[in-house]
Amino acid sequence: MTRLHELDLLSPEPFPLARAGHICAPTLRQIASIGYDTYNAYLSLLSLRRDQLANSSGLPLTAGDSPFVLITANPELCALLSAAFSFFMTEEVVFSEQHGIFLCMDAGAPVGTIEASNYEDVCCCILQRNHVDSAPPSGKQFHNEKAREIYEKLQRAKEKAPKAQREKQADTSLPNLISALCVQHNSINMINVWDLTVYQLYDQFLRQSYLNQVQIHAMNYAGWGGEFDPNDWYKKL
Repeated sequence: MTRLHELDLLSPEPFPLARAGHICAPTLRQIASIGYDTYNAYLSLLSLRRDQLANSSGLPLTAGDSPFVLITANPELCALLSAAFSFFMTEEVVFSEQHGIFLCMDAGAPVGTIEASNYEDVCCCILQRNHVDSAPPSGKQFHNEKAREIYEKLQRAKEKAPKAQREKQADTSLPNLISALCVQHNSINMINVWDLTVYQLYDQFLRQSYLNQVQIHAMNYAGWGGEFDPNDWYKKL
């Protein structure tokens, strides 16, 4: 499984994945254009395990069935996955019924494929670039009704999260992080925050939280003495 370097995760440039195509780092503006809940529906589908997919698709699960097989056997899931891949990649991704694989198209010609052998690797790279939390998202507005229907079906296949976990999810939801970071940060605000990628948003939020702690320690050191490293602000998190 491909593990992306931290620089690749922070970079806004598409990541070239061999045999498939280029994995994008969507900006908050791009996510807003399709709707937060559609974005979460895409991530939910990409993160589902084979048993969850079997439950959502209604197909019997056999020993040889992979997530790729289960998805391509269900027309609705297959269509949603094509849309998800097209959003998270620079190429347009279409499913070829003739070949039973996804074709990554550039200027009308296939430049890569997504099939059983590399499906999980493609999903893994997309999830990494989105700093994803595997917990189910919440909300009610979708880009279209088909996305809503499939998303709700997928959510029924997942275990219900306990109350404490749901509260934690609300604290770390994208809308809440956007609002909190814009209040705290010196230069990121409600005007320019939309040009950040999801991974950049999480990175800056974590850095800002850590910087707040460093500043508190600095004030304690100034008033009471003790131990304090002035280089703490750039320590690797």
